[in-house]
Amino acid sequence: MGTLKQDLKFGWRVLAKNPGFTAVAVLTLALGIGANTAIFSVVNAALLSSLPFPQPERLVAGWTSVPKLGFDRVGFSPPDYRLLEEQQDIFEDLGAVTIGNFELSGGGETPQRVVAFKVTSGFFRALGTPALQGRWLSAEEDEPGHQSVVISAHLWRQRYSADPSIVGESILIDRSPYEVVGVMPDHFQLPVPWISGGSENADIWIPRAFTAAELQGYGSNFAHMVVARLKPGVGPERLSSQASLLASRAQEAYPAQVQQILGGERTLFFVFNPLFEQLVGDLRTPLLVLQAAVLLVLLIGCANVANLLLVRAAGRRRELALRSALGAGRSRLLGQMLLEGLLLGLTGGLAGLAVAFACLPLLRTLLPAGLPQSQGIAINLPVLAFTFLLSLGTALLFALIPAWRATRQDIQEALREGGRQGAGGASSRLQGAFVVSQMTLAIVLLIAAGLLLRSFDALMSTDPGFQPDHVLVTQVELPLAGYPQAQKIRTFYDELQQRLRGLPAVQSVGASTDLPLAITERRSFRRQDQDPAEVAMSSVVFGWITGDYLDAMGIRLLRGRAFNEQDRAGSQPVTLISEAAVEQYFPDRDPLGAQVFVGGRPQPYTVVGVVDDIKNQAMDQPSLPHLYGAYEQEPDATLLHPQWKALRGLNIAVRSSAQPRMLLPLIRTQLRQIDPQLALTEIRTMRTDIDEAVAPQRLNTLLLAIFAATALFLAAVGIYGVISYSVSQRRQEMGIRMALGGQKTDLVRMVLNQGLRLVVFSLVLGLLAALGLSQFIAGLLYGVGARDPLTFLAVPLVLAAVALAACLIPARRATKVDPMQALRTE
Repeated sequence: MGTLKQDLKFGWRVLAKNPGFTAVAVLTLALGIGANTAIFSVVNAALLSSLPFPQPERLVAGWTSVPKLGFDRVGFSPPDYRLLEEQQDIFEDLGAVTIGNFELSGGGETPQRVVAFKVTSGFFRALGTPALQGRWLSAEEDEPGHQSVVISAHLWRQRYSADPSIVGESILIDRSPYEVVGVMPDHFQLPVPWISGGSENADIWIPRAFTAAELQGYGSNFAHMVVARLKPGVGPERLSSQASLLASRAQEAYPAQVQQILGGERTLFFVFNPLFEQLVGDLRTPLLVLQAAVLLVLLIGCANVANLLLVRAAGRRRELALRSALGAGRSRLLGQMLLEGLLLGLTGGLAGLAVAFACLPLLRTLLPAGLPQSQGIAINLPVLAFTFLLSLGTALLFALIPAWRATRQDIQEALREGGRQGAGGASSRLQGAFVVSQMTLAIVLLIAAGLLLRSFDALMSTDPGFQPDHVLVTQVELPLAGYPQAQKIRTFYDELQQRLRGLPAVQSVGASTDLPLAITERRSFRRQDQDPAEVAMSSVVFGWITGDYLDAMGIRLLRGRAFNEQDRAGSQPVTLISEAAVEQYFPDRDPLGAQVFVGGRPQPYTVVGVVDDIKNQAMDQPSLPHLYGAYEQEPDATLLHPQWKALRGLNIAVRSSAQPRMLLPLIRTQLRQIDPQLALTEIRTMRTDIDEAVAPQRLNTLLLAIFAATALFLAAVGIYGVISYSVSQRRQEMGIRMALGGQKTDLVRMVLNQGLRLVVFSLVLGLLAALGLSQFIAGLLYGVGARDPLTFLAVPLVLAAVALAACLIPARRATKVDPMQALRTE
């Protein structure tokens, strides 16, 4: 122990005596370790932490798939869910969940819109988290007629001041009284990104009680995802087998009309995946790519510090030789130098923690919405342990080889050389190897960043099919209790649009049930002139629009006409069809005037216009065939049906010549003048929607570009350091060359040749490595190949230019060597 304390004190003194070296090494390590810590805190929360529910490994999420109709992932219909509930024997508990926005009022508070999950009681039992106050929804509340609600801890604090007496009280949801039966704790949150628009956490949970009519609605209302807890011992094979059996039974129960739509063969599938995998989704690859990138940056930093230690060890040859001569064994010297490396590593780790703390708030703002367990992103105990181990491993990595080299020197030779620093061929080769490894890793990172940059540029250059600038969108949802007649609903939206058109700078106003980049409704589709026995049903995206929606959104009408005043309830149903739908369903004829069946509606629609394709899924996904219906033509019963809440919650689109958010106070005033209890929700611009849609790609591109720039800087510093050190070691040789008539250009050429040999070797290795590794990010690219020639050409040129600049500085210094001084030293 005494020896260790002595070595520690000595190590600190050595580091303190070389503040420049120590500062550069610690800063280099801090950047690498800090970046790793920050990214690992995200990976730990999203990928490594288990879900905050008891035995989360037994939780699964389920949905329905009808690939023949293009429904790859939809929810369960009420009769399918009921069959699943009654005939399964593998789930301990299961619950249905669907989401929506509701108006919350009462208690003298201002009405507000809240995110609600409508769930069956099994949802709570499956997840198993006890209520913070009160209770869960009970099985009895799965029957119609119960007005109960469970609220979140966040809502409990924010609106009810954490008053425990709220349990048992009545609150107004969509202007109907509901009894608060429980409050769930903060960690009871389950964003459901696999439901369209379901990246938000719930404020309230209300019963999803299926009516008798809904339970007979075969082939419709596929809106209910399932969260289930498996019985102990049920594995993937039995789960898959049981799901297949249940799907067969469900399809067999369908009436003949629906069977005909499905094509009379096995086309219905139930799919169950582990809940954790479902939440992580497509985020795993981007996060792992980022973690790999920061590890590469750290490796480059280690190579830099190792090079610094090699140079420093050369300067300590005499000291080490003296200590050996005085009896210090090689193991003692090796331990001492490793201890100094450990001190550097731990100091760099502490500084890295500070870097991570500083970067984390910014990182949180860049993360995409819907990242699972994002509230758990923090410098917590697992992250601290990771940083500590990383610091230890880093210290071992950069200190071992220099320490080993330093303790293998010839004592007699070192003492004879006195204070002179011998370069040593082996040391030079080691330094060159470190530089090559740095530059090779830097090339890999730069090419990955270059590919993502090219991909992001292609993504942002993609025409979304609409004009997002100067468009404000918001949602106004009408509760049935306040709007029990269809005419009252229509009158409200007509009046609101009319008022908004009169506002200053407003150019056009319209409304729709869905918006670009966020489809909500897909329906079966067939041309009337096709024999249903010969042509299978397909599916299209379907939305209802009203007012000047096409103009407000900037969607181009290519042929035919838009909806007009004659397209009212009772008139022939009409529809607008997108170019993608024309290409898929009307390759042989003009679609204008054609009759098509959409969904279960018995009366066909007449195609009256063709509109441009819009991005209706995501910016990097192809446009799906899209049809629009006239909102005014929907029957009264549909507008009032509980299932068609979307028809009472239209998205209002306002195009203006001014900054759209400046209109928001005026829009609120107009809304209050019509109905003071209504609130605007989901207020944003369409430009914001696009920005959010590409947020994951932007995050990956931005961070990888930062890491690549850091790697490039470290690689440049590395080669500069090696060449600079080499020049300092060869001053006498250069002085002699100059004294014998050598020209300055010869010295510059000699120094550059040394550096460029390393660069060329690194470029070859780096390009080969990048060619192999670029396939790992192929899935993240859009509009550019994993072996994009431009990227693979530009990156080596950039790196070569930077490396050349780094070599030129010591080369110019070499030309300033004084021949007389060099000869006198010799």
